[in-house]
Amino acid sequence: MIESDKVTFRIMDIYRSMPKEVKFRDIFITLLLLKRLSDVSEEKERINSETNNANKELNQSVSQGIIVPESVRWPKLLKIKGDLGQNLMKAFDAIEQNNDCLKGVLTSLAGQVDDIGRDDKIKNSIFRIIQELSLIPMGNHNYKSEKQFPEIFDFVILKIMRSSYHGEFSTDVNIAKLLASILDPEDNMTVHDPFCGIGKVLVECAKYAEEKDGQVSLYGQEITETAWRYCIYSLIVNNYTTSVVKMGDTIRDPAFIGNEGLLQFDRVVSVPPFGKQKWGHEIANMDKYNRFRYGIPPKSTGDMAYLQHTIACLKDDGKAVTVSPQGILFRSGPEGEIRKHLILNNFIEAVILLPSNFFAHTAIQTIIIVINMNKPVERHDSILFISAQNLGEEIKRKVVLDDADIAQIVGAYRDYKGIDKFCRIVDLEEIKNNDYSLNFSLYIDIFPEIEIVDVKKTLNQIQELHVKKEQLMNKILDIMDTLEETE
Repeated sequence: MIESDKVTFRIMDIYRSMPKEVKFRDIFITLLLLKRLSDVSEEKERINSETNNANKELNQSVSQGIIVPESVRWPKLLKIKGDLGQNLMKAFDAIEQNNDCLKGVLTSLAGQVDDIGRDDKIKNSIFRIIQELSLIPMGNHNYKSEKQFPEIFDFVILKIMRSSYHGEFSTDVNIAKLLASILDPEDNMTVHDPFCGIGKVLVECAKYAEEKDGQVSLYGQEITETAWRYCIYSLIVNNYTTSVVKMGDTIRDPAFIGNEGLLQFDRVVSVPPFGKQKWGHEIANMDKYNRFRYGIPPKSTGDMAYLQHTIACLKDDGKAVTVSPQGILFRSGPEGEIRKHLILNNFIEAVILLPSNFFAHTAIQTIIIVINMNKPVERHDSILFISAQNLGEEIKRKVVLDDADIAQIVGAYRDYKGIDKFCRIVDLEEIKNNDYSLNFSLYIDIFPEIEIVDVKKTLNQIQELHVKKEQLMNKILDIMDTLEETE
């Protein structure tokens, strides 16, 4: 079996040898996807042939739920002669024609592919990359489990996105696991991420449901074309080929619309952009989806716009978890009024304070807000505050939560009980007396204990140390005198 670390290193080494222009990054990831799908197709066809169950129709086979025509599998790419760009586009078009989930995804790379044909140096570089990727086996039988290569693929995407976008569209796996565990998606539920980035949280929600022998339907929207494309690739490689991911501005042009407005989901999870100013304030007053019924957020920040959109996407018994800057808990003005309405409507079930330096791309203190449209009666008129800021381990200037930390946070949320210095249930009356501010420092002691020093006792200890010092010095002098007398 191939070691994951060695495969990852080889793939990243090939990537670093590519032309430095950003546009060729998408070509590389797409070639990596095609190599994986082609290898799994060949593998499955071979297994079918050996068991006399080969599907010969149209010389096609299903790979990770994807139909890959034999004419465009990797062995054919290796034999390309002539116009590389034209042949790649033919392969992209053939795959799209057979797979609805990839319609418009591969062929949207036409501009980048055209650039290949204009520069012999770049064309030769792509030919070389095709040759080098061919030396890396990517079929399932080459790895310990079917999950191993998808983990490699997702890691490569994460590394490339971070090097280009400083982590803006990527969420670490430990954060995604925490959000999925709190959200607790169950069998046959619909899960939506309106700001899905490269899809890590959606993938973890699906994996979480699978661990409980369930399956969920995934829906995402992403505004940036590169992140949208990578999200679809990741979902396909992880075998979630029925997922629906659309590109567009979630606030200005939400993609999931039904006959009566926004489609509503069982679960919504999101890590929206932090502190974004141009969020869509100009359309808020005339929003036809009635998302801002609790107030229009200020033009300078869209945090409350994203939260209200999340709530508008929930079914009457739905639940959401969303990550926001801590300021959303206590800022006054329009945001204060919106927060008041959300509290009085019993939408907010819990607020979780995350450690500083939790996200790679920002030092802003962040929190998780848990929205429950159907809070249990015993949780009405109260909010659970969980302080997780002292959990985790700092690795390379970023705090990372391990499985035990995640279990501690999720356990506290589910138990809904107070734990000294960690979590506390606060009733509505106390929140009302604080003018509906949810500032953590008002409700739970988030500061480390300060040791009380007994000054008199400390001075006595210092004096005792001085006496011991004098005694030791006298012994040293006595020893030195003895040594001199013996010489």
